[in-house]
Amino acid sequence: MGYARNHLATIVSGAFALVLTGLWPPFYDYAPTINFVFIMAVPIMWFMVLTVELKDSEIERLNQEILNLKTLVQIESLKSELANLKILSSKRK
Repeated sequence: MGYARNHLATIVSGAFALVLTGLWPPFYDYAPTINFVFIMAVPIMWFMVLTVELKDSEIERLNQEILNLKTLVQIESLKSELANLKILSSKRK
């Protein structure tokens, strides 16, 4: 199950986003570069915290698509191998 029911990364990111949000106003006029870093970092951190996790049905659907792609790759591999064997057999005759 893990720490905090596998939400430890979200909790740490949320704490970091909260700290960044709190530090932004005191450093607003300090330097333009630091302000740019805050403009980039704060929304990104909050986005990471608030992004919804994939549901089990979505994960299962994506796993099925991956399996289908693997099957298609295997089929194409077998087709190319069969074509190569046909070419080799026609050369022997």
